[in-house]
Amino acid sequence: MHTLVRRSYRAFETGLVDDVADYVHQDFVNDEAVNEPPAAAAGGPRGFATTVAWLRMAYSGLDFTEHEFMQDGDRYISVVTMRGTHTGPLVIRNGERYVVLPPSGRRFAHRQVHVGRVADGKLVEHRAVRDDFGLLQQLGYAPPTLRALARQLRWAVNGRRRAAIAAFEQLEPATRAPVRSTAAMD
Repeated sequence: MHTLVRRSYRAFETGLVDDVADYVHQDFVNDEAVNEPPAAAAGGPRGFATTVAWLRMAYSGLDFTEHEFMQDGDRYISVVTMRGTHTGPLVIRNGERYVVLPPSGRRFAHRQVHVGRVADGKLVEHRAVRDDFGLLQQLGYAPPTLRALARQLRWAVNGRRRAAIAAFEQLEPATRAPVRSTAAMD
């Protein structure tokens, strides 16, 4: 089980998702995907791979340091710090509204607790507890600095905000081949 969770972190670090169906169940549900691109909310390996592409669109140099891992039966808890640099737009959907945070260039360290379940030897459920407000503070968006507000206004005026939303809506996994298992077929 721990190997599956570490493989999922590695996908975020490297962007490699061609083998995601080997460790993410077809019925995978990510409770956090509600504010992510539409393809992420669909779940399964493709949904997981879309979440990877979405975070990598906003952040470069992603690194996950695991501090603690616990499992009980088919359930696990993993405590990590996600580090990276905000080098692309972070687009978040809230119902019909979008929040677009243009890249700040700032480095961050974001503490997270991931809770999930495994079925048939694959990740099948995921939810997280994160300090998103703390992340926004590190990126300069909470409370908003004048520089951050000016950056958002520039993006709205020059059309980059609209382009970032369009890219968000169309985001698909960063692989040209269909996301499928590399395991032997029965």
